[in-house]
Amino acid sequence: MARRGTPASIEGTSRRWTRTTHRVDFSMPPTEPQVAVKVVELPTGSKLHTERWHTGIANPSRTILCLHGLGGTTNIYYPITRHLLSLLPDSHVLSYDRAGSGLSPLTDYGNVPFSMAHMLADLEAFIASEVSTGPIILVGHSMGTMIISRWLLTSSPALERVSHVIFIGGPMEVPVTPDQHEFRLRLADAIALGGPAAMLDDRMLPLLTGKTTTVTRPLVNALMRAIVMSQRNQAYAAAIHAFAEDSLPAAGPIDWDAIQTRFKVLLLCGEEDLLVGVDRVVRLLTKSTVRIMSEIGHSPMLEAPQQSARLIVEFLGDV
Repeated sequence: MARRGTPASIEGTSRRWTRTTHRVDFSMPPTEPQVAVKVVELPTGSKLHTERWHTGIANPSRTILCLHGLGGTTNIYYPITRHLLSLLPDSHVLSYDRAGSGLSPLTDYGNVPFSMAHMLADLEAFIASEVSTGPIILVGHSMGTMIISRWLLTSSPALERVSHVIFIGGPMEVPVTPDQHEFRLRLADAIALGGPAAMLDDRMLPLLTGKTTTVTRPLVNALMRAIVMSQRNQAYAAAIHAFAEDSLPAAGPIDWDAIQTRFKVLLLCGEEDLLVGVDRVVRLLTKSTVRIMSEIGHSPMLEAPQQSARLIVEFLGDV
């Protein structure tokens, strides 16, 4: 038996686990992450709930801008934020609820349906307002990776400040098949009528995380369920329609080679991601850094936030 204060090891059949006991110096308490919450009103008409996490530094060395996917909110990044700031304390971690998601109301576009063009306009205006200077690291989860991918192919002057791109649980191949498109439209109709609960049965919820998480990390599934259930019926359905339309041939392909040639890209995906499929994503990003996480599904930053943060920071290197 190990003495107090010394490492102790537990031998397993395939892994070696090390447990350490260490002293904590309470005379110099670490700087705890702080959050500034506000509603950002954009010239596009959108009013976006925004969270900026930091350690008290006013002028960050870099801003890590995080975009959530369908059914997501800023809360999807909450578990990983503390770990990122512990490793990169001179950074800001910034995220917003997309128009119509979470605490951000759906913008009134008149008779024009909500679309990818609206999301891209909001992203452009948000960066101009909230990240007007300094290096930008873009992080996208699930359908958030598609917004980032489309934006990276625009002529935005802010692209010159993008140093790294991190895709989590995505991107997805476009165009989709007719059957996939029809499934998305049926899902949107079901949510419009019955709310988010229409997609949170025992078949769909494990797709948002992974089979191991479903069994061994029930609090992660509870958080995912709470995030999805916070969505408003019509706004959620409108977002699904918008992504569905952007996945049709008429929306045009995404030039993955151009993205990977210009930007440093990390693909962070779970081995158990059944929603996207590891093999399909890796085929799209053949020139990118790929990290596949075992016993993790579609949402690594929820399922294994500390490990995800470490892999991201290792990819960033000396930023």
